[in-house]
Formats: sequence, C-alpha cells, structure tokens
Amino acid sequence: MQSIYDNGVGDIEVKGLKKVYKKQNRRNPSKVIKLSNQLRNDGLIQKASDDLNAPNMKHDKIREGRVTFLYSNSLTDKSEPFKCLDKAKENAEIFSSWNFNDKETKELWLTHSINAEKSGFSTFYNLYYKDPIKELVNKIKNLDEIELDDEKTFKQLAVENNNIFENRNRGNLYEVAQSEHINKLNIILDLPWGKVKKQIVNQDSLLSYKYDGLTNTHKASTSRDPILRQLDDLYEIIELYINNNINGFLRKCTYQIKSIKDKQMLTAIMNKLINSISEMKSIEEILKYALENDLVHKKDGFNSFINGRGYYLWERVKSISFQEYNKSIEYQKDYLPFATQHSVKGSEYNNVLVVLDNGGWNKYNFHKYFLGTAKESIKERTEKLLYVCVTRAKRELVVYMELDILSKEIVLKKMRELFGEDNVLSIDEIINVDN
Repeated sequence: MQSIYDNGVGDIEVKGLKKVYKKQNRRNPSKVIKLSNQLRNDGLIQKASDDLNAPNMKHDKIREGRVTFLYSNSLTDKSEPFKCLDKAKENAEIFSSWNFNDKETKELWLTHSINAEKSGFSTFYNLYYKDPIKELVNKIKNLDEIELDDEKTFKQLAVENNNIFENRNRGNLYEVAQSEHINKLNIILDLPWGKVKKQIVNQDSLLSYKYDGLTNTHKASTSRDPILRQLDDLYEIIELYINNNINGFLRKCTYQIKSIKDKQMLTAIMNKLINSISEMKSIEEILKYALENDLVHKKDGFNSFINGRGYYLWERVKSISFQEYNKSIEYQKDYLPFATQHSVKGSEYNNVLVVLDNGGWNKYNFHKYFLGTAKESIKERTEKLLYVCVTRAKRELVVYMELDILSKEIVLKKMRELFGEDNVLSIDEIINVDN
C-alpha cells in the first residue's frame, strides 16, 4: 500500500516467496487505523499492537486519536486559494492544540509548487521550474535541422523563427513574453545566440540541499549550481551565529580575528547582516555585504559562472530577496510545516493536515478517486498516496478538500462512510462558530 513511486519494482508475485503482512500497528491511534483499513486494497486489516509499550499506547490502551474531514465549496474566494483553510488554522477549535511551528505538526500538499508559495519562496521556485524565457530558449534549441548562426542575437532568431512559438492554448509564447515578461526577456534579447544557448537554469538545482545521514548535516548535491553554493556558504555561517554555535561559526567564517576589537566588529557586522535580511534586502546586496566584510570567500568558478553559463540566472536571482533563498533552505531542512505528500513516507507526526488538491498533476485525481470515475492507474496511485498521508498521524488527522458543487453530495456521502457522520465538517461552519 505504500509503493507510491512509478519507478519502483511494484507488486512482487513470485512462486515460492511468501508475503509477510504487517498486521500490528504501532504508530497510529485507533481512529486512524480504522480509516486506513478502509483505504487499503490488499485485504489486510491492521489492529493495534499487542505491545503495551508501543508508541500508540497510553495507560495500557491504544490512543483513540481524532480524524476529521473538512470541506469547502470550490467557488470560495478564487482570488486567494485556500484562504478559508488558513483562517481555520488560526482560529478554529479543531486546530487549537496544534502548533504549526512545531516539527510534530505537518501540512501535506501534493506538489513543491504549492509548498513554495506557502513557504514564501515562490519567486525563487518559479525561476527554476517555470521560467518563460527558458522555455523560449529551448524552443530555438530544438531547431536541430537548422544550423543556427551563433553571431545572431536571440531577438533576430526569435523573429526569424516566430512560428515555433505558437501554442494552441497560450498563443504565441514570444509575443506573450514581450507583453508579460519583458524585463526578463530583455536580459537575453540582444545577446548572441552563441552565449544564450549555453545558459543554464537547472530545475534540479534549487531543491538539492540534501540531508547527509553520514555527517548528520545538509549538503549541496552535485546538481547544485555555483550561485546557490555561494549562498549556501553564507547561510551556514548565519545559522551558526543565530544558534550561538560560536566555535562552529568562527571555524567557518573567513573574517580574521586578531583582537577583542575584531570580535566586537564581527558581532556588529553580523547583526547588521541579519537586520538587512529581515528588511528584505536583495541577494545581490546581502552577498556583496558579506564578501566586502570577509564573512565568506568567493567560491572558485562563481565569477566565471555568472558571466558565462549562469549570466541569465544571476541577472534574475540577484534581485530576489535573500529571505526567499532562506525560506527555500528552511523548507528543505524541514524547519517549516509544509511538505509534499510523497516526501513524508516513513515519517510520523503528532498532527497531520492533508490537503487534497491535484496541483495540476494529472497522475493523481482525488475528486475522481472519491467519485469512482478515475482511470485504474490514477485510482491506484491516488489511493496509495492517500493511505501514506493519513497513516503519518500519531494523534490527530485532518483531511481538507475543496468540493465542486455538482459532485459535492456524492463525495460527502463517501467521506461520512470513511470518517463518520460527526467527523465531516464544513470549514465555513467551524470558522463562523468559532468566531
């Protein structure tokens, strides 16, 4: 039930092999076990552990826990998606004992895109994953049959091959960029194609600050670009300073201390740096200040990258606030309550909020799953992912979904079967009652 990745080995059926079923549940309270058993499709019915010392036991009995299905109409304030959920998190009684700043509380969404917005680094994320200029460059790169003149500007080639930018749903992508993204387009418009075609915006780079179990630290993976690696060095000394890890800070910081006066000066420099970050100063401003004050060394290859293959990326990145970069690291280090539904497999938390929204990913469809109209492959993926999400909860589980008014009653009937009549609540009602 927990094989949620398409590139796994799948179900194994080999003659002579005997399946070992995990019948006893040591993590979840009784209400979560009951719900998860209804979601299983393998015939296995789990029960509470016989071990009275299991994590889900209290005073020799299994914890009861709580499960709730929250819903709202999908027409609710489309200008600010899920605004009512944010309001409920702040004010509703069912979340009164939850601390969304605590590591024991997690809010699970399907995609990194939504989490980036919730976490506060959507501009950073969109640059790496959804950049419209990168899309235009790739369109020209795909003209394999034409030997392109490296001396011609990007603008010349775009005009000469304008037809390749036609998109049935979005119109002419080059013309859209001229009207909606002109400042981004201007960065490369007059550059020679020989330079433009070498520009790198590697989407795998942004979320590549990974945990290393051997050293118990987070490190940049090989796909991390030189700009982010330079910022990582600065982030790490700032974190050491804020956490009062003075020895670690002094080892990593490149500022030379020869006297008490130097120590006092370094303290003043760091305090000013931290204040500047809180004032939403840009990445360029923060990095310039850090380099000028010898807090970090400029990494080998940084200048050649931003003047060469990373020219466009740096021109975009440097104006983004350093705070956005900070948030992207905090997200990857699990300091924030938001996580993707895939990433929490194997983890557990006291309180879990699962938001059932497809996020534009057509491999999953929660609405069609509950309506019974999903294709078999989508049904299976959605079912397994939902099972993984609900079974992360050690105490309380809340599942939230926006419902289409046309299919609302069908879905609610299913939810009342799964969660129980009294545990299916309208989010508008609990906000109004509690306020």
